[in-house]
Amino acid sequence: MGNKEKFEERVDGSGFGVSKTGLYPAELADIDFIFDSIQRGAHEGYFSSDLLFPIIQLGLHKQISDSITTGYSPTHRGCQVPSWFYVSFDAGERTAFYWLTEEKTNLFELYKVAVEPSFRNMGIGKSILRHVNDRIPSGSKIKARLYRSSTIMLKMLVADGFTRDLKQGKTTIHLSKRL
Repeated sequence: MGNKEKFEERVDGSGFGVSKTGLYPAELADIDFIFDSIQRGAHEGYFSSDLLFPIIQLGLHKQISDSITTGYSPTHRGCQVPSWFYVSFDAGERTAFYWLTEEKTNLFELYKVAVEPSFRNMGIGKSILRHVNDRIPSGSKIKARLYRSSTIMLKMLVADGFTRDLKQGKTTIHLSKRL
């Protein structure tokens, strides 16, 4: 499966003769696209380089699959949290994805966002942020942690109302906002 694999058949049947555009809940057919996007992001320094280790990759692949099929994702603390993946399409081509988790009631994390290189600077990241904002209940808090090399994402999050938290990581920037 290629990173820019053309849209074929989706479970809801909408793939028959339809050129899909917009954000849709991820399905099992999207796993390789999501996994490959995360791997590329790790190579580019946008995600942890630990994700490049084969043993970690097996766990990541399972975590993506579990999240898509059950709506829950295991955490490093050993518990399961609600988890959602959405995939962006442009004329049937996968262009981006985002991964959102709910750590506890009304505390969400925008866990990962990746836009295919050939689709960057086209407003897809902003449309993802609008989509996230529309799905989180009013009064909730959403947080994001970025590697320092994610300067474009940092600018988008700040423009969307995120502010830097007091606690910061050595290699990451911690942001949050209340909706």
